Amino acid sequence: MAITHSSRLKVVLTILFAFVSVLAAQAQSSDEPSLGDVARTKRQKKAAANVIDNEEMARRGLAHPSADAFDCNAECRAKAKPLAYWNFGNATEKQWEDTFTVAIAELAQGDWGHRLSEIREEVCRNAGDVDSKPLKALEEEMFSKLRLEGREKHIDDTAAARPNDAAGAEALRQLRVQDLKTGILEAKVELMRSSCASAAKVQAK
Repeated sequence: MAITHSSRLKVVLTILFAFVSVLAAQAQSSDEPSLGDVARTKRQKKAAANVIDNEEMARRGLAHPSADAFDCNAECRAKAKPLAYWNFGNATEKQWEDTFTVAIAELAQGDWGHRLSEIREEVCRNAGDVDSKPLKALEEEMFSKLRLEGREKHIDDTAAARPNDAAGAEALRQLRVQDLKTGILEAKVELMRSSCASAAKVQAK
């Protein structure tokens, strides 16, 4: 069966179209990144974002504290003792020292350092505003969390109900720790207020 001129033209055009399509597909595949390239780019962008975030957090003093970052110096200790709900004047020196050590260790494990950094930022931003609503909200949130933490342990009830056995003694020890944690946080906030107020006066001169 003879092939007409029209049929030959159709065959040529079909071959030409297929050839052009192959070239276009190859060009597109060379321009588009592979799945591996896409994943690698995403990881790099994420890593870069984390570096920026961590640097910014460190600059503002809001980075999450490490286990040894939470500190209460001699001035803080002196203020914390009378601010604690528990009367440490009736405790032995060993009870006081042991309680202080445990309280600091527990505060170092939570987000208390972060919360204090937020409070410090707000205190120093408005050093003269003792009635700052944002500051009061931050403080109330922090101390509410601490109170809730204590209630969840039911140490008040145990200490009162079992004063003469081991469980009651342990509950009393935990109660002293919890109360001193309150005193330490209050002391640190007071010291922040004093420090920021002093810095503001120096800048005003």
